[in-house]
Amino acid sequence: MNQMLLRNACLAIIAVSGTGAADPAETGKVMSVYWVGNSLVRSITPTRLHELVAEKEIDLQFGSQLKGGFSLAKHWEVLEKGEVIRYWESNKPRGDGFEPGRPDGDTLPKRFGSFWTAHKNHKWDALVLLPFLAPDREKEYQALRKFVDYVIEHNSAKQIYLCQSWIGLPVLRDEQGRRAGLGRVDYQAVWKSDLRQKRRLDSGLLTGVQRDYYKLIDRANEEFADRLGKPLRMIPFGDIVYELDKRLKAGRIPGLAELYERDPRRIPSWDPKLGDKVGANILYADRHHPVAAPHLDGTIATYVMGLMYYSVLTGQSPIGLSGDAYDFGNARDEPLRRALQTAVWDVVRKHPYTGVQARAAGASKTLRRTKPATPPGIKRTTSAKLRNGTISITPWKDDKTAAVTIFSSDGMIRSIKSQWTPQNPNVPYDGFYKLGKDYSIPFTFFLPPRALDQRKYQPRSNVTPPAQPAGSMGTWADWQFMHAAGHEIGSHTYSHADLRPDKLDPGKTRSGADPQYELQQAIVSIEKGIGVRPISINPAFGPPAGQLLGLFRKHYPVVRGDDDALQILVQHRDTATTEELIGRLNLAIAQNKWLLVAGHGIRTELGREAEADPDFIRNGKRRDGYRPVEYPVMEALCRKVDQQRDRLFIGCYGDVGRYVRERDAVNMELIRESENGFVVDITHSLDPRVFDYPLTLKISLRDAGSVSSVTQGDTVLKLTRRSGEMIVNVKPNGGSIRVTLN
Repeated sequence: MNQMLLRNACLAIIAVSGTGAADPAETGKVMSVYWVGNSLVRSITPTRLHELVAEKEIDLQFGSQLKGGFSLAKHWEVLEKGEVIRYWESNKPRGDGFEPGRPDGDTLPKRFGSFWTAHKNHKWDALVLLPFLAPDREKEYQALRKFVDYVIEHNSAKQIYLCQSWIGLPVLRDEQGRRAGLGRVDYQAVWKSDLRQKRRLDSGLLTGVQRDYYKLIDRANEEFADRLGKPLRMIPFGDIVYELDKRLKAGRIPGLAELYERDPRRIPSWDPKLGDKVGANILYADRHHPVAAPHLDGTIATYVMGLMYYSVLTGQSPIGLSGDAYDFGNARDEPLRRALQTAVWDVVRKHPYTGVQARAAGASKTLRRTKPATPPGIKRTTSAKLRNGTISITPWKDDKTAAVTIFSSDGMIRSIKSQWTPQNPNVPYDGFYKLGKDYSIPFTFFLPPRALDQRKYQPRSNVTPPAQPAGSMGTWADWQFMHAAGHEIGSHTYSHADLRPDKLDPGKTRSGADPQYELQQAIVSIEKGIGVRPISINPAFGPPAGQLLGLFRKHYPVVRGDDDALQILVQHRDTATTEELIGRLNLAIAQNKWLLVAGHGIRTELGREAEADPDFIRNGKRRDGYRPVEYPVMEALCRKVDQQRDRLFIGCYGDVGRYVRERDAVNMELIRESENGFVVDITHSLDPRVFDYPLTLKISLRDAGSVSSVTQGDTVLKLTRRSGEMIVNVKPNGGSIRVTLN
C-alpha cells in the first residue's frame, strides 16, 4: 500500500461471528473484525491487535477491504464496478481455526473477501466507518447511507461505529513554494474549533474536527437509530489524541526520553531538545501516519490505537495490558504504558458517543468517581424556571468562568522558609507564604506526616540524592502557622507510600505498605498536629492501584484524580516557564475548566549553592524538593491569577473539590412561588459533615431590581447584583431559601 493521507482513511470495522456474535467482553470468545479502509488499518495493525486482545483470551478474527487514501464514496464505487482490491484476513489455517495471513502477496484462499461478500454471507458484531469529511461531505454522507442500508438489508451487524480521524501536519514551504519540511499542529487550538469559519479547512490539514464528527453522528442517528434499534457509536481517535496532547504538554506521560534513548523506533518523531512540550506531534511518523510505511511497525501511537479499539469494542479498561504486541513490553516502560492506558480509558469511558459509559462501572477496577446516584423516582435538577425568569446553580463559585488551585506536595520546609537550615530553623516565612499573602491566594500542601512525627524518617522519593531528606519538612508548628494563614493541609499518605500496583503482581502495591494504615494514620497525624481533619489527598507517586480507590474515597472526601475530566494540569517544576503556566491558565479560562498547578518545592539560593558543589551527588540532599520551580516563575503566575480574580474561583483543592461534588449531586426544588417572591430548597445526599461548602445560586429575572432580600433560615444572605441577574451563596441542606420581591 502506498503512503496515502491518514486523513483520507476510510475505515470499516466489523466484529463478526459465523454463528452469531459473541459478547467480546467475555474472555474465551471470538471477536471477528472486518475493515474497509487504508493505511490507518495497517497502522493499527490488525495482527498486533489480534495479539493484544489475546491477552484477555479473546480470539480476534478479521477481514478487510483496503485501498490507499480511499473515502467511503470511493470504496462504494469499486464495489459497484466489481473491481478487486487488497483483502487482508485471518485466513491462515491453524488447527480448527485461523490466524492472521499476510498483508501483502497473500496467495491463500479468502474467507470473507469484499465488503459486499462478507456482509451477505456472515453475521458481524459491529461495523465501524471512518468518514472522509473533505472536500464533499454530502457525497460522503450518501456513501455512509449506502453502507448502513446494506447492513440493515442483510441484518449483518449488531453495532455500527463511526471512527474519527486525526489532524495532518502542515507542510512548510520556502519562498519559491518548494516543500521545506513539516510544521507542527496545535491540537488544543484546532481540534475543538470551527475551521470552516476561519477558512483553514481547504489547506489540506485535516478532514474534520470534533464538531464535524459530532454533527455527522447526530445526523446519522436521526436517520438510522430507529431502523437499527440502537444508535450509532464512535471510535474517538481524534479526541484521544487531543487528550494525550494535553497530558504530554503537562508532563503527565513519563518515560518518553528514556524509551527514545533505548529504542527510538517507538517514538520516531521525538526531538530530545523539545521533548514532550510539542504534545501530540511526537505521535506522528510522517505527515499523516502514526507509523511509517509499510505501516506495520509498533510505535507508542499504534499502541494507543490498539488500546482504543480494545476499549471501545469490548467495553473494558485497557489498564494492565502489556505492550508486547507492539514491541513495547520492556518492564522499564510500565509507567509510560500505564499513563497511555489511563489516558485512553479516561476518554473512552466518559465519551458521549462510545457507548461504554453504561458498561464501564462493571468492567473496570480503575474507575474515577461518578456522580452520585439519584434516588428512584427523583429527577435531579440544578435549575428551575420562574414566572419571571430562572434560578440555577453556577458551574463555579460566585459564577466565575473557571477555577484554579495551586498545590505543593511533600511539605518541603524551604518552600515556606527559603533560608531554613537544620542548624538555623528559626528564619522568617517567605516562599509560598509570601506569595499567598501578597496575592491573596490559598495554597494546598499535601504532607506525608510521618516525617514530622519521626524527625529522622526519610520518605521514599526514588530520586538520588533524596528529594526529601530526613528533617526537611520543618515542624508541626510551621504547618500550623500555614493553616492559620488560610492554607489547606492535605494528605500525601502517612509515609509517602507508593500505593501503585506492583508491576509483576497487580494485586499488591509497589511499596508493600499497608494501605489502610497509610491512609488512616495520615488523618490521625494531621488532625493531631494541625487540629483539623484533612479532607483531601494526593496519592504519592501517582494514581493508586484500582482496587484501592474505594478505600481512598472512604477516608478522604476529595481524592486527586477523581476530577481529571474537569481539570487542566500544569506542573510548577524546574523547567516551567512563565509563558507555559500563564498559557495553561488562559486555556482553563477559555474552556471553563479547573486549572490544577501541581508541583513540589521552590528553588532557593541555598539549594542552588548546594547542588553546585562537585560532591553534591555523593553528599547532597535536595532540601528544595523534587524539581523545584523558580520563584520568579511562580510569582508571575500568582500575579496573573490575582489580575484575573474577577474570572477565577481561586480555592484550595478541598474547597474546589467539594464545590464540584456538591454541584453535581445537588437537587433544586421550587417549593412555592407568588408575586411576592419564591421559596426553593437545595439539597444533596452527601455527608453533611464534610459537604457543607456554599454553592452559588444565580437569579435571573426580567426585572433584576425587584429582589428585596434573600434569607436562609434566620440568616440574611449577601446578594450581589449584576446587570440583569443576581448571585448569592447558599448552604446545601441548610434549610429553605426565601427570595423576597419588592
